[in-house]
Amino acid sequence: MGNNLPNNVGTNIGISITKKESYLQEEKSETWYMSYCIGSSDVLSYLQTTYDRDGLLKHIYIYFSKPRFIGLVIRAENNRLQQINTDAFGTFCPGTNFVNETKNRWNGVTKTSVAYNWSEDEGSLVVVEQKRKSGFKMPCVVTVAYYYAINAQRRNYFILQKKYDVGLSITVDIRLVDNVLDLSWKGPSEHPSFALFEMFRQISRTWTWKWTACPHCAAQTHIQQFQTETENDDEESNYLQQPRQIVMGGNILANQGVIKGNNNGNFFVKQLNILRGG
Repeated sequence: MGNNLPNNVGTNIGISITKKESYLQEEKSETWYMSYCIGSSDVLSYLQTTYDRDGLLKHIYIYFSKPRFIGLVIRAENNRLQQINTDAFGTFCPGTNFVNETKNRWNGVTKTSVAYNWSEDEGSLVVVEQKRKSGFKMPCVVTVAYYYAINAQRRNYFILQKKYDVGLSITVDIRLVDNVLDLSWKGPSEHPSFALFEMFRQISRTWTWKWTACPHCAAQTHIQQFQTETENDDEESNYLQQPRQIVMGGNILANQGVIKGNNNGNFFVKQLNILRGG
């Protein structure tokens, strides 16, 4: 996919990513910080994981900001998910919040919790999707998706008005693979801001969320499907059965002169996977 952030609107985004490790008694904590600056405003996201002395995952803390703070705590024990708390949605994101439950292909239940807050020119959306198999109380797959879009004038650090037209998303996948919890962080992926605003409007009307609610993602999904089927005419493709594995968009730093990396000269690429075994 080509560039989606238009060069003629004066967009200037600085992106940085850092990792911190800390040790407390018999626990190890790893924290990945990702931030991007839009004008004089910083948008911060981070993923913190805590492991016991045997290397088994105990806690996952996911934090997003802009335009409203929201945090999510996921607890695990012996590499099994134990608790996913979305009660804080209503406290920290006083926009629209709802929960849907549907039957999934395992004859279990998929629970989708959504919180979003948006205006005409800026908004964010957080989705927590939990998939449980039949007969199980806790999910085997959890997906956390965060979307942010802005199309507005903002002041930068030099008090100059600039036009910002940006759409970004981050996805965190947590799933059991061979009885081991795997984590994957993908993003930030770029989207046209109008596509994310269309997603926000659709959710406000229908109170439902799906991957293809973003028309940009839907279009890219069809392209991926066509390319896969063309290359494998004799084999039925199931490439799109798990759209979370598709990283929408190219390297967000491909827009030369528009987006700048500032992590000690290291550019931030489109995908970061953090995989941890037991």
